Amino acid sequence: MFNYKKIQYNNRYSLLLFLAFITTASIFSSCSKPKDTENQDSQKKDEYSLDDVINQTYSIGDPIKFDDRKITVTQIENPYIEPNPFYEPEPGHFCIAVEIEYVNQSDKAIKPNYFDWKISDLEGNTHEQSWSCAQEPILSNEEIAPGKSTKGWITFEVYEGSSGHKLLLNPNWLEEEGKSIAIELQ
Repeated sequence: MFNYKKIQYNNRYSLLLFLAFITTASIFSSCSKPKDTENQDSQKKDEYSLDDVINQTYSIGDPIKFDDRKITVTQIENPYIEPNPFYEPEPGHFCIAVEIEYVNQSDKAIKPNYFDWKISDLEGNTHEQSWSCAQEPILSNEEIAPGKSTKGWITFEVYEGSSGHKLLLNPNWLEEEGKSIAIELQ
């Protein structure tokens, strides 16, 4: 014979389990929400990650802010004439010097890296920093303490007759080739 009491018991048990699950889920979902999300969102508006500024174009004097640092190209010497006659660019080249300032806005030390910087032209040529003509002081690779800044020059040798130069910053040059921040040098 068929036992109706057993079916009623199983339905009640299933209903009870279902209600317990719903109650538990609603408690956990309400606990995981931050209490002051509006205040947290307004604090994050001034914080930018590298992903926020990558593939953007800036001008000389524009601050580039990401990952608790501010980087500004403060001036350019185009062409840069090396005062020492023993250090001249290769034939068919000239030098461009760019002054860069790093400001550490974090609570830990940061380290600028001149290998993060390249220069490109309208023809698509890219050039790394030059040591044959180097404006002083050269941008240091020393750590910058929290709240401190450093400023220095990076010099590039480019082809004579080239134009439309852009400075390219790629802070993750080992991980993400081709992604950079551009600074117009006009």
